[in-house]
Amino acid sequence: MSNTKIRITLFSKSDATTPVSDRLVSFSTEMAAGPKEAHDGPFRLDVTLLSDEDTEQLLAYLKQLKGKMPIVDKQPKITKTTNLEKDSMSKIIDTALDKKTIDDMVTYLRDMNFAFFTHEHLKTITDKNGWAFDLKDPKHEKYQFMARVLRLAKDPKNDKIDPTIFFGIKLLGKRVDKIQVYVSGKHSSMVKMKWSDSSNINFKVKEKFYKFPEPMSYEERSKWRAEDRKVHTSNGEYEGTPFYQKWAPFVKRLQPLKLKKK
Repeated sequence: MSNTKIRITLFSKSDATTPVSDRLVSFSTEMAAGPKEAHDGPFRLDVTLLSDEDTEQLLAYLKQLKGKMPIVDKQPKITKTTNLEKDSMSKIIDTALDKKTIDDMVTYLRDMNFAFFTHEHLKTITDKNGWAFDLKDPKHEKYQFMARVLRLAKDPKNDKIDPTIFFGIKLLGKRVDKIQVYVSGKHSSMVKMKWSDSSNINFKVKEKFYKFPEPMSYEERSKWRAEDRKVHTSNGEYEGTPFYQKWAPFVKRLQPLKLKKK
């Protein structure tokens, strides 16, 4: 099966110049999942087809996209509440941990609407909602956790997530070949899995991670995160309060480092 990418750009029926959706995704994953809904408007696809199987899959996908074939929901079923059903939860865990590399696992979880959170940010959300989240080992605070996102709020502490499954991955600093799985706030398992490359990561890190100065209190950090999100979603129309500007020079924005090969 093809490991190539496909870029899918959808336009509104009344405006064929401004995209309403523009995604670059794994070809095999997108073909397996199928379109989420039919699109009654222009679209553009950018993909290299490497085999007859790729062509057949794309033709079936296009028929679903244009409403010529019924769309089949291939995603695990999710309840109307925040929690995943037990069978779906097990399927997501088994599928994720069956991947060959951590990069592959992250790509799969992103397709399931999981995103990275720092431990501090995730703990703020779980505490606010009264959900359990107890680390087995204090060292897990240095992990970043993937949780399923239901809705992002203006204030990060009000982000709506599913508390059922958290995947702990050491993304920042010294990466390790371990996955820490938390189910319903309790440590469930540790699984060893390698990165696909010892120096690079093969997915885009779109989340923001911060290292706050020691003098900032827990409440101040939460307030600063909320202001920072507002600043970066205002298209330059909002520069932040004096509180935000005061601390901004001292808050470090973290990104995964390119590591030297062993």
